[in-house]
Formats: sequence, structure tokens, C-alpha cells
Amino acid sequence: LDAVRDPATRVLLHKRIAELAEAGGDADTARQRLVAAVQAGATDSATLLELVRLTRQTGSPQELSSVLLRLAEAAAHDAYAELADVDENIGNLTGAIHASRELLAIDPSDRGARSTLERLLGRAERWQDLAELLADGVKRGAPPEEQANTLSRLVHVQLERLRDVPGALTSLRTLSAT
Repeated sequence: LDAVRDPATRVLLHKRIAELAEAGGDADTARQRLVAAVQAGATDSATLLELVRLTRQTGSPQELSSVLLRLAEAAAHDAYAELADVDENIGNLTGAIHASRELLAIDPSDRGARSTLERLLGRAERWQDLAELLADGVKRGAPPEEQANTLSRLVHVQLERLRDVPGALTSLRTLSAT
């Protein structure tokens, strides 16, 4: 399966082999294939729940602990993502912002969560929080084009919303250096 370049296809193949192995009575091979699927990028709760079940049967307590931790992280991510959506839809921007912050705490590199939080902070007119989030985004080592885009949004918030001319000038100097 190493020859398969597409990670999603590799995950699907590992999962299918796991199904066939378990159907054939080989729970240990099924567990190993699901481990490989997770290593290839599977993060969905259903795959992790299946891996927990098989690890309880054939794995060590240390392996079970590791899989349960991954499941907890995936479940928390999924729950916070849905909570942010629900709270935004019912007009609870404070709750949606909190859930989005929790998503970023789980995975600071989650671009979707960062983008959602930016949008929510703007809707709530929480300009200082938005400026801090954008400044943090600049520091995360994104590609130059993305960094320049984030800096330009930061300058806009600093000038138009916060009236922070010195801060905007500092950001502009950083932008011109990228």
C-alpha cells in the first residue's frame, strides 16, 4: 500500500483490508490495518471506535491508552466543531467563539477553525481579540503569501476598527518585509 500516493485512498484500502481480515477471523491483522489507516490519516471517530474495540481484544494496555486518547481528541474536535456551528446558528456568538477557541486549542494548525474564529470575532465586533488572533496567525510560520494576507487583514483591523496607527505601522513594516 505504500505505492498508493493519495492518503485518502490509502486510508480506505487499509480500512477495507481490516474489514476483510476481521470477517476472516483475524482480529489482530484487522487491528494492525486500522492502526495503519490511522497512521495514513484516518481521524474519524468511527474508525477510532473500531480500533478501540479491536485493541481491547488483541492489543496491549499501552496501545489501548494511546487509541483512547486519539478517540477523545477526535470526539472533542467533532463536538466542538458542531457546537460552534449550532451556537452560531442560534445567535450565541459567545458560545460559538468559545467552541472555536477550544478547537484551536486541540489543533492550533486547524485553518478551518482559525478562519471560523476570525469570522465570529468580526461578527461579534471583538476587534482586539481578532487583532490578537491575526497576530498569532502571522507568527505561525505560514507560507509568505498566506502570511501577507493575514498581515493585511491585521492592518485593516488595526486601522479601521482599533484606530491603532502605531500597531498598523508596525504590521505594515512586517508586511513590506515579506
